[in-house]
Amino acid sequence: MMRRNGGFLLVTAIVILVVLSIVAVVLTRLSENSDSAADQDVRGAQALYIADAGLNEASLGLLTPTVYDPASTGNRQSCATIAANLTNVPVGAGMFAVTGTLYAPGGTTAPVTVNGALGAPTASNPTPAIPFTGSAAAYAPAGRIMIDSEEIDYSAISASSTTCGTVPAPCFAGVMRGVDGTVAVAHAGGTPIAQYQCTVQSQGGVPGVAAPRALRTLTGAIQLQGGWAVGSEDAALLGTPPRDVLQWQSNAWIQQLPPGNRLNAVTCTSYADCWAVGSADLKGLVGGAKVAPVATALQWNGQAWTAQSVPAALRNHDLDGVACISYGNCWMVGAFTQTGNRRWTLLHWTGTFTSLAPSNVLAAPQSTTTLSNKTYLQYDIDGVACASADQCFAVGSLGLAFSEKGGRLGGGPSPTLLLAWNGAAWALDTKALPGGIAGDDLDAITCLPQGCWAVGSFGRKKPVAVYWDAANGKWTADSPTKGRDLESIACVTVSDCWAGGSWATGKPVLEHWNGTAWADVTPAAAAADIDGLSCLNANDCWAVGSMGSGTLQLLHWNGAAWTNLSADIATRDDLEGIYLIGSRGAPQAAWQETFP
Repeated sequence: MMRRNGGFLLVTAIVILVVLSIVAVVLTRLSENSDSAADQDVRGAQALYIADAGLNEASLGLLTPTVYDPASTGNRQSCATIAANLTNVPVGAGMFAVTGTLYAPGGTTAPVTVNGALGAPTASNPTPAIPFTGSAAAYAPAGRIMIDSEEIDYSAISASSTTCGTVPAPCFAGVMRGVDGTVAVAHAGGTPIAQYQCTVQSQGGVPGVAAPRALRTLTGAIQLQGGWAVGSEDAALLGTPPRDVLQWQSNAWIQQLPPGNRLNAVTCTSYADCWAVGSADLKGLVGGAKVAPVATALQWNGQAWTAQSVPAALRNHDLDGVACISYGNCWMVGAFTQTGNRRWTLLHWTGTFTSLAPSNVLAAPQSTTTLSNKTYLQYDIDGVACASADQCFAVGSLGLAFSEKGGRLGGGPSPTLLLAWNGAAWALDTKALPGGIAGDDLDAITCLPQGCWAVGSFGRKKPVAVYWDAANGKWTADSPTKGRDLESIACVTVSDCWAGGSWATGKPVLEHWNGTAWADVTPAAAAADIDGLSCLNANDCWAVGSMGSGTLQLLHWNGAAWTNLSADIATRDDLEGIYLIGSRGAPQAAWQETFP
């Protein structure tokens, strides 16, 4: 009996040992599989972060403030060259590779337009889709568009009525209105829908991209910079083809040849809607000249510049400033010659030109000087800007007197010109300016919704700057201490502005406002004067002008210093105006992860 029990126990022990061995093997294999899965998860996470690093490097490369520095490898890249510079870049346990595809409607494919009026989004109508007319073949499958100055992100382009919902197909679907600090507002039907975007694909692999153990792909839409600089032919080049317009294409200036040979100002609502104004002849800009100027107004539609027909009655006009609230709503200002005298010009573009005059124009002060029995009155508007559709200002001077040869007479300061638009009419509003600047000549103005800055000079002997506060509707003076004559102004915010002009013959001045005081930041290499300024953000501004003898001046601010890039442009022209378009703070519209 005892022997049988001993045998049974032996068999039981063997069975238990076998079971324990099997369990041990299973547990070992489960542990190995768990370790392998965990290792794969770790590699996958590493690949994701490596791909994200590539996306961030691409964004930096496409928008870095350093646009030109021969000693730096961190220069601004183009969408076409980003791949060559960011291929198989080592990061941690792996590497990333980046490719870029440019989407810029224009050229052979016109930008699409808004199909019908587009309202501002509301709680009951958030506008998740935007209908359009035209071919969207040149647009990115997802990314960012501009309608007027509003920036809009979208996730798809669809021809499906189900996807487009309550709006007609085709449409941009899954939209987010008013991104990057812009305001979602209503837009008129027919407004062009602009895009200038590099769609970047970044692959992150561990240990590499070619034969990875883990691979992740991220796609991002990065909004690029565009813009225009305009000017005039050198006097010695009259009658030759004009060389007065430069286009900024992400990281380089490209010379263009639109009609007209003198352009004084340029502005844009988007990449597909810009205006440049001036006159078609350098001569006749002073009273009594034998050849009168011919007002020039050019419109950019995303493909080409077109000269809009200025009424014959406005033939003797020279346009000095332009401001657009939206597509089909622009103001153009300047002066016209009439029997030897110059009077102000106020043109409103709403699809056609309308010439307006301030309601109290006859109340304007007059100063006359007689020369050889001829009197030349020089009323002139030099700049215009709008804080909103019903709040615009035009600035200049009143009562200047010139001789037949263009020489100024009288020697004293001229009365300041300030016109205000209230949404219905223009009115002379010089009395609204603070005391002490009644004899100033205001040359330029810029506006943000919070307020406006205007700059100029007192008798062309000392600079002046005045600020209009939208909150209280009042003007105050806070003039720079450097320079003699300020001719341009640009602001990132009302507390971060640049003003440019001249100090003396052959010496420019650049002043910066930090919200408290103006400070001189003129680069040593600059010369002559600064006629135009434009800023996208605190680390990205441009200044243009001339260096005398028909040589242009082109300066760039990268947040730390101004760099003179004049030698990079093969031209002898004088640049008068500049306007940049692009993201001010959030260039990357969206990103998407793709698993292998």
